[in-house]
Amino acid sequence: METTAETETLIKPRIEVGIGRLAFYGDVGASHRYSSPLLGPVGAHFRLGTPLNEYLDFDAFALYGRLIMNETAGPRHLNFSSRITMMGASLSYNFSHLLKPGSPVAPYVSVGIAGFEFLSKTDLHDSDGNRYHYWSDGTIRNLPESAPNANEAFEIQRNYIYETDIRKLDADGLGPYPERSWAIPVGAGVTLNLTDQVRLRVGTEMHFTFTNYIDGITEQSIGVRQGNSRNDRFMYTTAALSYDFAVKREKKKIREHYKGVDFLALELEDEDGDGVPDFKDECPGTPEGVKVDSRGCPIDSDGDGVPDYRDLEPDTPRGAFVDEHGVTISDETFAMRYYFWIDSLQEYNKLLSRVETESRAATQKTKRPQKSLYRVKADSDSELSNEMIERFLSIPDVITREVDEETVYLFGSYEELYKAVERKISLEADGINGLVVVDEDGNILSPDEDVASIEADLRRISKVDETFEEELAAPTLDVVYRVQIGAFANPLSKDVFTGVPELLVLKGQDGLTRYVSGSFTNIRNAADHKVELLLQGFEGAFITAYRGGKRISLNEAGAVVSGQDDSTREVASPAFDSKRILFKIQVGAYRDEVPTSVLDQFIDLGDIKPIRGPDGTTRYLYGSFSSYDAAQAARSKAVAIGFPDAFVVGEFSGQVISAQEAIRMLED
Repeated sequence: METTAETETLIKPRIEVGIGRLAFYGDVGASHRYSSPLLGPVGAHFRLGTPLNEYLDFDAFALYGRLIMNETAGPRHLNFSSRITMMGASLSYNFSHLLKPGSPVAPYVSVGIAGFEFLSKTDLHDSDGNRYHYWSDGTIRNLPESAPNANEAFEIQRNYIYETDIRKLDADGLGPYPERSWAIPVGAGVTLNLTDQVRLRVGTEMHFTFTNYIDGITEQSIGVRQGNSRNDRFMYTTAALSYDFAVKREKKKIREHYKGVDFLALELEDEDGDGVPDFKDECPGTPEGVKVDSRGCPIDSDGDGVPDYRDLEPDTPRGAFVDEHGVTISDETFAMRYYFWIDSLQEYNKLLSRVETESRAATQKTKRPQKSLYRVKADSDSELSNEMIERFLSIPDVITREVDEETVYLFGSYEELYKAVERKISLEADGINGLVVVDEDGNILSPDEDVASIEADLRRISKVDETFEEELAAPTLDVVYRVQIGAFANPLSKDVFTGVPELLVLKGQDGLTRYVSGSFTNIRNAADHKVELLLQGFEGAFITAYRGGKRISLNEAGAVVSGQDDSTREVASPAFDSKRILFKIQVGAYRDEVPTSVLDQFIDLGDIKPIRGPDGTTRYLYGSFSSYDAAQAARSKAVAIGFPDAFVVGEFSGQVISAQEAIRMLED
């Protein structure tokens, strides 16, 4: 065969995907500036580029990651975590005209321009809401070392959950500074050509930013927090793979000469000797002597997928599952294999499999995209007066949400914007000022539409149409029944109320946080709901009634109440079923499979209960005790077996809570 070819080069783009480590260089953590840049949090990037010539490339890129820094030494003990989202462009020089042609390794340098957004938060409180106070002995406690009652302080641990927005905290009076800026990335590295089109690039980039606010510390900060006037920087050290779409198209002119080829013999050749020529044989390599069908495949009489010559069960029922030998797999074998796969602890693996399946289904259900709705957000402080609390609770469709550590009160749920605006006007007639917002899968956003224009039109119509105006301003006089669970001076964790439907959390100016559930138009349904709450362990639950923005007694609401009607009492004494409040010892928490060595320790310890959390992590709890002291005493057994980090947690109605919260509930 003779071949001649002409080559034509086509220039097409190159894509690159990579991951790396981010290292911060600024005011916070200045003492760590010489630490390894490979120990920072992980970031990722995407590049789309094209060569301008043989030694100069142009790239557009996007970078996403986090900058994290913690000062472990005094006196400041500052920390922050900032989410970085960046887009930009760069030019890179690859020294190709100085290297040997076809060299597999090439260095490069690059420079570019990028815009980015940073959202910075700091970790100031533990999971129970205690503020961190760093003592001179190196411990972290819930009270300042200089406090008059410092002898009552107890040690706490950082949870490394960065919950407090630094700009919103405004600890130094810097005001609402911009959280967007520009940066000049300057980089260097090497490129390794793995194939003609696949390359591995390893390098680092220093991003010189035009802002000093990433860590929230500047030269204007106060006291020991004061930093310098130099802008913040961060380094991105990365490894990335790229694919080059540049191809070479060949125009071929082929002249082929076939001499002495027996095409008939090739057509009739049967290499495995099963009687079916190779050109038609769909199952080549059939063993000698095995019967085949017209396609050259071994006969499978029972249709189980295993040919007769290897089938140990020739008459398998149709539709049955079989193993590699053609033998039917029983339901018991299926179940045992599944249990061994899902968990190696055979004592409770059935319970674990059912809990995991339900949890995953519930998680998938909650993650389905929902329709955006319009609501009216109350323009009021998160802490309400008693008058405003009664006014809110007399409205049946009020809900509460926690947004940026503040309680937000929302009214209504509308698919059309004008209906939400009508509701806003109606609430103003009831003395509740608010603004229209968009509820997008739980995120409260400002609408893109011109709400002010729609509101002006509706008010203009109301001046002309008196009936329309009366409908907007007409207050509701229907009775709304609710079930109040309790009022607490110290807010409780949301884990305590897991499973409570339509929970309203109202923070009062009197220092009490009220927990209310449900909204009913008749007392029978309210009474049924109260019984459900009592069965869940909320023994202090009681029914309340509201009408026209005021709290009224059940007798005034028209309900028949046996005995003394105390439903207008201002605060109910909170009470919980003490039998449902238990203490356990947490000996481990795993997201993936439990190590074999730990499983053996679980078996030695005994009485282990797994509880899977909504984040996919399974906690393993040992024992069940009615008092904190008894649990602490039992903890020594877990420590002795090999769980030195075991600690006491609380449990209420099957939900894991902190031990401190369980103690407070028992005291109530």
